Amino acid sequence: MTADDLKRALATMGAGQFFDDILLAPGAHYFRSRFGEAGDEQYARFQALVGEAFDISASCVALIGSAKLGFSLNPNHLFREFRLGSDFDVAVVCEGAFEALWSTYRNTAYRNPGRNLTEQRNAIFKMFVTTESLQNKDDEFELWERTRLGPLRRRIGDTFDFYGDVKFRIYRSHEPFRYYHILGIEYVQSGLVDT
Repeated sequence: MTADDLKRALATMGAGQFFDDILLAPGAHYFRSRFGEAGDEQYARFQALVGEAFDISASCVALIGSAKLGFSLNPNHLFREFRLGSDFDVAVVCEGAFEALWSTYRNTAYRNPGRNLTEQRNAIFKMFVTTESLQNKDDEFELWERTRLGPLRRRIGDTFDFYGDVKFRIYRSHEPFRYYHILGIEYVQSGLVDT
């Protein structure tokens, strides 16, 4: 998909259709560019590997952002091409992992009442948690990092030849995952109309 193809899809599709047909479509830019014809199969293996680590179905795992589309939809660097140094943004829909990390956030807040957790509270209100916002802040998170996320990142690197940053956003259910991204797509679409 070229940047023009992406812009055309954004201009002609509703946000829900773009989410369903483009963002959740099989395959991903990184895997197609790295593995050629085997790219879609490798992406399915990636989803299965992450799903196994979280004990969920591969269908509950999605690569999003420039690694998925080839170009970023982040308003701060809209349509920037995936490149060396880009990261993997991985959406995981897993109620159990959400609850466990929410508990870690909560415990951190109680043990450290002066810590500013506004960003984390906003995320939890939107029914997701991010793993990077707890790094080096909490013993419970360190356990997650050492036993689950760190080994998973290494397996992703070794299996798929990707050694950039792998960020996980864990959603409580599919509904907030879909809603969050549809709002983001609508925001990008509104900017395209204004230009």
